[in-house]
Amino acid sequence: MTANGSEEAFFVLKFHESRSVTIVQRHFRTKFGKQPQSDNSIRRWYTQFQETGCVCKRKSTGMPSVTEEQAEQVRQAFVWSPRKSGTVTGSRELGIPQPTVWCILRKRLKLKPYRLMLLQKLQPGDHY
Repeated sequence: MTANGSEEAFFVLKFHESRSVTIVQRHFRTKFGKQPQSDNSIRRWYTQFQETGCVCKRKSTGMPSVTEEQAEQVRQAFVWSPRKSGTVTGSRELGIPQPTVWCILRKRLKLKPYRLMLLQKLQPGDHY
């Protein structure tokens, strides 16, 4: 259960006044008529407010961005040997994670990595 911004502000203000999570939770139940957040959440919001002056969500770390150098490395590797066996081999050679190599090829370089497959010729007696 997540709280919206006004509820988080309510928790922070009441906790600053009373310094008691239990009292804050009682006031919340009375005012909003629903189950309050956990004591850990209330304390975390209060600490965050003291440190940053805001109870906004922090920026998530997410995936690190790909540098131009990495994109150029991948481009050079696949231009140098276009028949390279795939993103796994390219990943090992360059020391870049395989999903990152794949994303660079697809999104930045607009290339479509694929896997070559051996196929057998159909014979007249084969059922398909």
